[in-house]
Amino acid sequence: MKKFILHLLVNILALYAAAYLVAGINIIAITPTDTFLVLLLAAVIFALCNMVVKPIIKILCLPLTWLTLGAFILVLNGAILYLVGFVVPNYRVETFAAAFLGALLISIINFAAHFLLHD
Repeated sequence: MKKFILHLLVNILALYAAAYLVAGINIIAITPTDTFLVLLLAAVIFALCNMVVKPIIKILCLPLTWLTLGAFILVLNGAILYLVGFVVPNYRVETFAAAFLGALLISIINFAAHFLLHD
């Protein structure tokens, strides 16, 4: 449970960084509490999509992943972030290019957190 909460907090930070740094990803909230609740919901949906949807899509897209030497995984991450922007109210992902860049940033932050926290 502690590990899940830690990953959730890292995802909240990563989703906030993506909204702050990438043009086309926006959080629509009035107060800091609203912002946190939107990020919490987005992080939970993002984690659920990564646990349930992503493995199925990875298996279906395995030939493309092999053909692109793994680069297609970034496209899948962008698609999942775009899906999160579609599902979560007040977390907007305007274009797939913004989702791709946001997913790249989220992947870098998650990699750094994994390296620093030694799961």
